[in-house]
Amino acid sequence: MVKYLLKHLKSILASGVIFALVAFMVVMFFPKYYSAGSQLLIVNRSFNSTDPYTQVKAAERIGENIAKVADTTDFYKKTLLASQSFDKQYWQTLEERDRREKWGQNVKVSMNYNSSLMNVVTYAKTKQEAVNLNVAVSQTLISRSAEYVGTDVALKNVNDPLASRFFVRPSLILSSFMGLVFGILFGILWIVSNKKRFMSF
Repeated sequence: MVKYLLKHLKSILASGVIFALVAFMVVMFFPKYYSAGSQLLIVNRSFNSTDPYTQVKAAERIGENIAKVADTTDFYKKTLLASQSFDKQYWQTLEERDRREKWGQNVKVSMNYNSSLMNVVTYAKTKQEAVNLNVAVSQTLISRSAEYVGTDVALKNVNDPLASRFFVRPSLILSSFMGLVFGILFGILWIVSNKKRFMSF
C-alpha cells in the first residue's frame, strides 16, 4: 500500500496544495482582527520577603486572580466607564450572551509566569481600536485592582500597547496548514478508494 501511495505522491500533494489555496482564499473573506499587547507590573507592598522566588510566586497568585476577574461582567462594566475612547457602543448593543462570548474572545489577561508581569492582549477589527481597547482594559486594571485584590497590591504599566503589523485572526498560516492536511488526507482516501481503477492503467 505504501509503494502504491508513493507512486501517486504527486497527485496526493497536488490535492493538499489545492485545499490549502482554497482555505487561504476563503479565510480572506472572513472578518479580520488585529491585536494589541501590553504588560503590567504587579507590586505587592505588603510582601516583605527578600526571597525573589517567593515574591514572584505571590505575584503569580495575585495575577491569576486578576486574570479571572477580567472575564467578569463587573469588570466589563467598569471598563466601559474608562476615560479611554474605544467603541463602547458596539459592546453596549450586544445581547448579554453574545457580549460575554466576544469579550472573552477579544480581551485576554494572563500571567507571565516566573515574573511579576501580566500580559494584556486585546483584539479588534482595526489596529487603533485594538490599542484603544487595550488602554481601557489596562486603565481599569490599574485603577480598580484594589477592589479585587486589596489596597496593598498595585499595578503599574511597564509596556505600552503595541499593535500587530498584520491581522492575527483568522490565522492564514494555520488555515492554510489545515487545508493542506485535509487535502492530503482527501487525496489519500481518493487514491485508495479508486485503487482498482488506477491499477487497470
